[in-house]
Amino acid sequence: MNCLGYPTFVSCRVKQALNDFFSISCKNVFEFICYFIFLLISGLVLSPLYVTWYNALEKFIPGTATKTVIKKILVDQFVAGALGTCLFFVGKSISL
Repeated sequence: MNCLGYPTFVSCRVKQALNDFFSISCKNVFEFICYFIFLLISGLVLSPLYVTWYNALEKFIPGTATKTVIKKILVDQFVAGALGTCLFFVGKSISL
């Protein structure tokens, strides 16, 4: 496939995926509800949690020096990363 045909192919695939997702049938209603519940859990729980987390992280580890940024990244990955992953899978199991 050449570079001129690829964007057309991708846009057709995206359009087909959106049509499949939004076509409401008995099977897709349940799937849509699952996606909607997962969206609510993600948006209403994880977003405020991460905003609060990053504000607290900036308060407890202030600065933008290289060592400070590395500390922030490590703390973020080990604390918020683990918590976010757990909440993601809990939310995914609730929405199924």
